[in-house]
Amino acid sequence: KRNVARSPSIKRRRKSPSPRLTKIQVSRLTRNVTKDHINEIFSTFGTLRNVDLVIDRERPHLSRGFAYVEYENPEDAGKALRYMDGGQIDGQEVQASLVQFHPAPQRLTRVRSPPGGMRRAPPPWRRSPPRGMRGGRPRRR
Repeated sequence: KRNVARSPSIKRRRKSPSPRLTKIQVSRLTRNVTKDHINEIFSTFGTLRNVDLVIDRERPHLSRGFAYVEYENPEDAGKALRYMDGGQIDGQEVQASLVQFHPAPQRLTRVRSPPGGMRRAPPPWRRSPPRGMRGGRPRRR
């Protein structure tokens, strides 16, 4: 018999403590709301680390109606969540929820072949030289 090293059983493995969440998504914002408004309102609940108001790509002067607010500590994020989920900003009832952090999966880059089975020409360094340029003696006919 061989002595095989085994990893600890699933029961014995301990999960690392889940990180305390400090980032909130605020949605259903009106287009009038600015980053300064979000800063002013949410800073009353604690020290902010970052505020990101998501902007419309086609109309950069307008928001897309949601923002991310990140606090320095989880207690402040919890307080903001309790008071602002269902609260009002600019006369509109907004929704607030904690954001779970998931590391972005690394994208696999695949080389796609052109449609219809057509292939590209090989790069110049892989092509054979043009017929008239091969060097040597000219061929007899």
